[in-house]
Amino acid sequence: MGKSLGFRSLYPKYPFQVGTRRSARVRLGTRRFYVDVPWEAFILLLEYFSGLNSGVSFEELKEKFSEAEKECLTFNNKPICRIGLYKHPARENLRLNVNWRNLLDYLEYKAREYLERIKHAKVKEVGDIVSNMYGHIWENYLHILNTIGKTPASYIFPPEYIQSLEQIVDFKKLLRRTGDLGEVSELLNRLVNAVKHLDYVFKKQKLASARIFTVNLIMDVYHLAILTHRVISIPAAYMILRNILEQFIRLYKHLRCLERAKKENKGGARILAPLRSRVKGRDIEGISRKLGLGDTIPRLYSVCSEIIHKQPPLPFHSILEFKFFKNFLREYVKVIERFAEEIAHIKIHESKETLYGVNIELEQKSIELADKILSKHSEYVKKLLIEIVIEKLSKHCLKELKVLAFVFSITAPSWKKLKQGLFIEDDLHDTIKELSLYSVGLERNTVKNSLDVLESLKEQLAQLLKEKNLLEGPHELRTKTAFYILAMTLPSL
Repeated sequence: MGKSLGFRSLYPKYPFQVGTRRSARVRLGTRRFYVDVPWEAFILLLEYFSGLNSGVSFEELKEKFSEAEKECLTFNNKPICRIGLYKHPARENLRLNVNWRNLLDYLEYKAREYLERIKHAKVKEVGDIVSNMYGHIWENYLHILNTIGKTPASYIFPPEYIQSLEQIVDFKKLLRRTGDLGEVSELLNRLVNAVKHLDYVFKKQKLASARIFTVNLIMDVYHLAILTHRVISIPAAYMILRNILEQFIRLYKHLRCLERAKKENKGGARILAPLRSRVKGRDIEGISRKLGLGDTIPRLYSVCSEIIHKQPPLPFHSILEFKFFKNFLREYVKVIERFAEEIAHIKIHESKETLYGVNIELEQKSIELADKILSKHSEYVKKLLIEIVIEKLSKHCLKELKVLAFVFSITAPSWKKLKQGLFIEDDLHDTIKELSLYSVGLERNTVKNSLDVLESLKEQLAQLLKEKNLLEGPHELRTKTAFYILAMTLPSL
């Protein structure tokens, strides 16, 4: 079983494949190259490949490139990836093995490093730093692409620059497992919470004109959620973030106009002018300083503008790009909360730190236990399940059970998929939530309630397995193991 819950299959790859010529003595086992893995890894892989096909031994190559591997492919004194040679009946396979956790730590470090440079840079230097980050992503891709054509024993299939729906789904699954998507969700909740606080204050104060801004802001946040969670379009997300900043600046100016109009007993077009006004550089700088934020808002605005105007969408998904966006969004949300506090004279409490992502060790251990139990006691476990389903649940929850069996069937979680980590409980939850969006009336409630029935099934099966001395350990481990047993047996009952 893979050590990182399907990362090898789900992780984004560059839009080309590499083939091995028939005349080559060694086969290139890694045909697709992973995005954001340092380009030196793939150049070294191709060097090994050329050397092996020229008659040089693997041990000699290992000794020759050991220093280069340590220098370029190590983070926190651990390897990001290793090159290995594996025996095969036809030809030996040369493969790149990635240490996924260390790679993700490395990319998180790089993303935060770029953001720290932006936080301490002058506003006019921000664009260059953003360009450097995207330049790093492109350089990784182009270095590899240019080198492959010079390797005699290999050839390249032409790049395909169309991202399929399947690639988007896989990338979302990966981001859920790493916890990055969960963090972005929480930050968006904080963003909409700040706007709703404002709307509530304006409603109490009967400021109808100010509520025009909050309605627009709430819609912007919802659009942002679609861009980050459904289509994963990061450049478009920066456009929405810039719109939100501009709306807050217009709102700030509008409220100042209302205050002046109240003192001077005037109104009309002058009050509504900020609704249509163009946001200028001096407005951004002035308001940022009034809020005690120095050049923070101009920097945030500059990052958004740089990406909108100068960085075209990447032809592949990039974890580094998403991690930078996540860390940028964290700083952005702090500024918006400060904005809201200043405008509405309220205190927005920061939410507690939450750990996101999938507990990989728990999932792996549960899959191993489920495999062990079903390999020895498959028929007995089915009898226990029938006992739960027929005697306890089918009288009250027959429709919900049918929904669960149907969803398990259409997602087709074969043992191979489960063992590779390509289907986990979170994926089932997402499928059921998606299904509920396309259901109506009572059927929608049935689909939603099927998750509660799943929890009940897990609890009862875990308890029975414990009583029969088939399953031990903490409660969380037992219920997670019960889920994987259900995934394999429920559709056939």
